[in-house]
Parts: sequence; structure tokens; C-alpha cells
Amino acid sequence: MKLADEIEKGKLINFDVKAKMKEKERRSGLVRVGFALSVGTKPNVVKFKVEGLVSLEGQDEDIKKMLEADPETDIPGIFSRVYKHAFMSMYLLATLIQAPSPPANLLQSSQEVPTLQMESIPSE
Repeated sequence: MKLADEIEKGKLINFDVKAKMKEKERRSGLVRVGFALSVGTKPNVVKFKVEGLVSLEGQDEDIKKMLEADPETDIPGIFSRVYKHAFMSMYLLATLIQAPSPPANLLQSSQEVPTLQMESIPSE
């Protein structure tokens, strides 16, 4: 059974996103931030979890800008960048296990995402 078969054809998928960031270290010209990201489907078919540590080096003003939340999305700039990198891994994993992949613009979108049906082609 493929994970994609768990979802009815044409049914819309919602993604539940949980994110956490915590400053681990700060000094002049350097900030280290721990992050945790959990992205799951509704209906419950697959869940991706990514955790890590981001180091920001540079001018204190530039670092401050990266840590500030975007007024439109209320998401810090650094977290948007983290998601872009994590998305690539989640997309590859979803493709391998034939599961729905979260959209690349998930953090900017509050819209439902249509299901994509994937079929594997058996090798001869």
C-alpha cells in the first residue's frame, strides 16, 4: 500500500506546522539559535520533524533583522530560510515514500493544498 492511497482522490490536504526557536548563545557578531520544526498532514498520513542549530555571524544590526518577525507573516526571517532548506529534505523523503509533500511556500500560505497522486513505475 502506498501512503498516497490513504488519501481520497481529489481531497484537499491541510498541513499542521509546529515550530520552535530558542536562542542558545549570543555575543558580538554571533548568535546561535536552536530550532525544531514539525510538519504533519491532516488527515494524518505523514509527519516530518527537523531539528538543528543555526549560527548567524555578521554585523549586530544584520543579525537583529534576521531575527525580527516579518510583519505580514509574523515569522522571523531566519526561520523562513531554515524552512527553505528543510523543505528540500522533506520533499525528497515524501517523494521516496510516496507521501504528500508540504508546499515550498507553506509558511506564507494559509490555503489548503490539493493532493498530488504519485505512481511508482516498477523497474524491469
